[in-house]
Amino acid sequence: MIYQYVCENCNEVFCVDLSISDREVPIGEKCPKCSTKGKVRRDYSGISFVYDTVSVHKRAERKMGSRWGEVLRGIHKSAGSHSKMEI
Repeated sequence: MIYQYVCENCNEVFCVDLSISDREVPIGEKCPKCSTKGKVRRDYSGISFVYDTVSVHKRAERKMGSRWGEVLRGIHKSAGSHSKMEI
C-alpha cells in the first residue's frame, strides 16, 4: 500500500510503498531530502488511493456482480468533466 509522508522541517512530501505493518517505519527516520531525523510524519491531507486497480475491480465484481459496472458509470457521470475514470 502507498503511504504519504511529510517532513515538518523542509515540507518535503514523499510516498513509500509499504505493508500495513510497516507503515509507521518512516516516522522517526531521516527525511530523504534534508536528512533531518524525527520530523517525518504521516500525511493525511492529500490522501490518494493507489491500489492494484485490477485486483480491486475483480473483488468488487465478485461481490456485486454486474451492478459494479453500473456503480462505476454512476460515479463517472456524477463527477462530470472532473472524472478521470476510463470505463
